[in-house]
Amino acid sequence: MVYVRAIPTYRFVKSVAGDTSSDPVELAFGKAIDTAIAQYNYYQSRSFKPLLGKALKCCIAVFNRELKRYGVVVDKDKYRAIVARMWRILCAWASSPYTGLYRPRTHVILLHKDNVFYGVYAQPDFIEYRASGLTRFYELKSYDIMVGENRHVWVQAKVFSLLGQLTIIYFTEDSIGYVHIKTVDVDRDYSVLDKLWSFIGSTSNYEEVELEELLALYPVVYYRWVHGKWVEIGNSELNKLLLNK
Repeated sequence: MVYVRAIPTYRFVKSVAGDTSSDPVELAFGKAIDTAIAQYNYYQSRSFKPLLGKALKCCIAVFNRELKRYGVVVDKDKYRAIVARMWRILCAWASSPYTGLYRPRTHVILLHKDNVFYGVYAQPDFIEYRASGLTRFYELKSYDIMVGENRHVWVQAKVFSLLGQLTIIYFTEDSIGYVHIKTVDVDRDYSVLDKLWSFIGSTSNYEEVELEELLALYPVVYYRWVHGKWVEIGNSELNKLLLNK
């Protein structure tokens, strides 16, 4: 049997970017927006009813739940302003070209070097299957990622870029409160593979999964160390490798 030492992406991001914890109200807000938008996208193609009101109710419910979990109380004026901001973001999303995107299954970035396998679980927020056969992934951020350092965003994006084409979708707000949706494409960065390999090899916080079981459960993007560099290799070669084990 062949085993894979595997970790989730967030563990690597935390090791590189440090603790990304911030204002619990903003964390609760981000969780609420992410959940409401995912629900909106899921149901919008399955329902003929207006969904924005339901999306706002979902957003508020998740926000309240997260505030309770953090043990935080928000005063009435600030709370009303937050709900109004939720509504503006959801309205902007509803009129965007991204409402048809769906959540992808968790993928695995599989690394193979010196007859050892490491894996990284990765699940961007959305996926788009294109007629050309190319797949594009999308990661959603509920804030302006161009303001401040936001190192964790870019480290996470480098990992997700290993899956294929990646676009980050984020929101900005102008001086009169109008919400804009912006995007930035992230190029695939092979240099992060060395950092992933080093981190997984040095951490004790991992799970060990049988390779054939992992391949049966998750879509896999396979990178192999060949002649001193990382090369993306098709799954057919991976299957041949398994047959020879």
